[in-house]
Amino acid sequence: ADTMDRRRLTVIAQTGQMLGAVVLGIVVLGDDPNRTAIVLTVLGIGVCNALNAPAWVALLPSLVPRSQLPGAVSLNSTQMNASRVVGPAIAGLLYPTVGAAGVFFINAATYVFAIGSLLMVRPPPPPARDDTTPTGLRRLASGVAVFRRDPLVRRIIGGRFVFSLLCLPFIGQMPTVAEENLGLDVETLGYGLLYACFGLGAVTGAVSLITK
Repeated sequence: ADTMDRRRLTVIAQTGQMLGAVVLGIVVLGDDPNRTAIVLTVLGIGVCNALNAPAWVALLPSLVPRSQLPGAVSLNSTQMNASRVVGPAIAGLLYPTVGAAGVFFINAATYVFAIGSLLMVRPPPPPARDDTTPTGLRRLASGVAVFRRDPLVRRIIGGRFVFSLLCLPFIGQMPTVAEENLGLDVETLGYGLLYACFGLGAVTGAVSLITK
């Protein structure tokens, strides 16, 4: 995200996720989809998402004045979490009609709007690369050095790591929890609304930051 054009990287990553959603839709068309193909496709989508996230966030400071940056960050968080509210609810309505493949294809189509918006944005060009700036493993080592030296950076990254390791896996386990503990069929609107409540809480928190 710091060594190449962030908009270009984001467009490439978003395109990769869109293609991954299309492949998922094709894979699950049959009654007995290939599980290996599903895992590999989801892995590819995850790689693209990992490349997209830092470039997407790093793009924000070049789009708004510094005084408006907190609001822009909160607004970005709001739209990301709003998708957790709107997406599951829509999927819950569509699934009985179009099936899993149809939901994946519709999801792929939504990436067109994100990619189109990115192509319309004209951020300032990235700064020229300094020949003295370390690259490769040396650049990675310099980041580790900052982590060890700066207590604020260490607390932020440490907190994110613990949260990601211990809390975020709950999202992937929600279908099992809903089915085994709550008696909800994951193929119904009820489960979509349950998952949407999770995102609604995140949206509420993000909106509260914007209004402060």
